[in-house]
Amino acid sequence: MPAVQICEGVYWVGVQDPDLRVFDIIMETKFGTSYGAYLVKGQDAAALIDTVKEEFCDEYLDNLRSVIDLSQIKYLLINHTEPDHSGSISKITELIPDLKIVGSGPALEFLREICHHSYNSQGIGKGMEIRLGGKTLRFLGAMLLHWPDNVYTYLQEDKILFSGDSFGSHYSDDRLFSDLIDFDIIPALKDYFDHIIGPFKPYVLRAVNRLARYEIEMICPGHGPIIRH
Repeated sequence: MPAVQICEGVYWVGVQDPDLRVFDIIMETKFGTSYGAYLVKGQDAAALIDTVKEEFCDEYLDNLRSVIDLSQIKYLLINHTEPDHSGSISKITELIPDLKIVGSGPALEFLREICHHSYNSQGIGKGMEIRLGGKTLRFLGAMLLHWPDNVYTYLQEDKILFSGDSFGSHYSDDRLFSDLIDFDIIPALKDYFDHIIGPFKPYVLRAVNRLARYEIEMICPGHGPIIRH
């Protein structure tokens, strides 16, 4: 599936995996899944948000190259380091040697075990923002949703939440947006929540309380359709 423009300067550059029937050995995925990765292009710089599973790296890179010269990408923001989101990091850092990886403290620690070469990095501090020129990215802690490294990324101008595994579903569909899919995806969202996020309900409530202060018009998850209204 090719890259899709979500709004001005923001692209879905992930991949669909419609044939997957079991995720992480134990979870049935009868609708397949997708690996949500995103590109935000500002006037001065561009940032990636997550990568994809290693076996889909070539398709991910093709999607990126269709909308940007890789040399223009300055940041890679990591919401979560599980291999289905971080599997292409080694390759992307080889192709963009000056790329700065931005993530939580635990995320950067985990990446030292994932990447087998040095890379530039920056830990996320309280109140930190990344300004790309007309596009401002903020970070919200989302610890244990569902790993210790999780964060959310919020694009202020376009009111988009990049939520990692939260608000996701194992559901593959090239129509990409929840309001374009003529199938009830709520069961897929519920099944995903019950298996992946549900065991951490106190942290879910904490995260939802933090999100209440933000205007959110679109949620771009790490798996499944983009949720918009």
